Amino acid sequence: MKKITLLMMFSILLNYLYSQENYQPGYIIDNNGKKIEGYIDYRNWNNNPDFIKFKEETNSRESIFNPTDILEFSVSSDIYESANVKIEVSPRNTSKLDDNPTPKYIEKEVFLLILYKGDKDLLMYRLAGGINHFYIRDEEKIEYLVYKKYKKILASTPYVQKPHAVVMKNELYKGILTLYFSDCFTIQSDINNLEYTKSSITKLFDKYIECSDSKFEYIKPKETVQNKFGILAGPTITFLNLESNVDHKLLSFNGKNSYDYTLGIYSDLAFPRNFYKISWYNELAYTQYGAEATNYIGIGTTEYLKFDFKFIELNSMLRYKYPIKNNYIYGNLGFSYGFPIDKKSECKSVNPTREQPTIENDFINTKNYSAGINIGGGIQFGRISGEVRYCLDVSKGVFDYSIVTSNFNKLSLIIGYTINK
Repeated sequence: MKKITLLMMFSILLNYLYSQENYQPGYIIDNNGKKIEGYIDYRNWNNNPDFIKFKEETNSRESIFNPTDILEFSVSSDIYESANVKIEVSPRNTSKLDDNPTPKYIEKEVFLLILYKGDKDLLMYRLAGGINHFYIRDEEKIEYLVYKKYKKILASTPYVQKPHAVVMKNELYKGILTLYFSDCFTIQSDINNLEYTKSSITKLFDKYIECSDSKFEYIKPKETVQNKFGILAGPTITFLNLESNVDHKLLSFNGKNSYDYTLGIYSDLAFPRNFYKISWYNELAYTQYGAEATNYIGIGTTEYLKFDFKFIELNSMLRYKYPIKNNYIYGNLGFSYGFPIDKKSECKSVNPTREQPTIENDFINTKNYSAGINIGGGIQFGRISGEVRYCLDVSKGVFDYSIVTSNFNKLSLIIGYTINK
């Protein structure tokens, strides 16, 4: 129940952060061709927006525009153009392909993202699920670069006993681009091997620019993955919770807290679109925990127990950042894996009737790993960040006993410093 509650709270927080407005300077061109400067609620959209929110002044009432209301809008470095276009709607998921090579179209008024604008234009329409559609402009007419995946059923052969399906592609877009770039012979072989992806088609346009005298007034800036590295350190509290149906000496550690520290290095790999808000965050860190306890057995016999475990820990999380001016707050959700590098434990039995205590070293049986779910949130100021993180143990602790259940949850305050900007 605690795990579900934490995940729900994290989901609600991310939804709240994403819903916040972000008005940036931009413009619209209305259907009469008039350019109106103002502010657009910019989301650095991963998928083409169905509408935009616009204000002429930051304190004025917002207006909502869809593709039929305006001709064009621009915000940040993005330019979108309104157009009525064909969209091929056949599924591209291999398990859902049909067996018809003929494209299936719908017509729709949309905002197309302009990638290249000049003597040759390239535009893109991206749908949810990462499905891209590409268009060129030829003599003011927008033409769809036709692409469709389908399946073909092949009959059985002496080598393949049953009829089977293979994935086929209608790649008419290659022929369209061959004619479109007919004035550049050197890229024709590139067209033959062209994939229907943004990176492949934009590389083709770049090669065309090199071999032609065509003029381009706008080329959308390339977006790349950003990777930041840094160091981290901070205090930790490990909560030792143990249960058993029998009387066991390890239960003496139940309820103990271990106050320690962690230090390490991290990498934050941020993905384009959505203002680099989403990243894959990884840590390689040193951490430790331990405890001391007293167990009374028999008449006059006392056991003094202690353990001290040291770990190399790998934390891998999805991070969502929300900018606030030049700083941002963020949330993390992911997994933690710990691998013991030093495991020391001691049980010293003392009885007044014996001259020397009995000492048993390494008396605790342990696993070779631990695993947990990380959930946390923090704030970054420039190069310095601070995060509060809770790690929920899902491996039932590092103690390896069938009759003792253990959960070693951990609370951390992590201070980070980014080395590269």
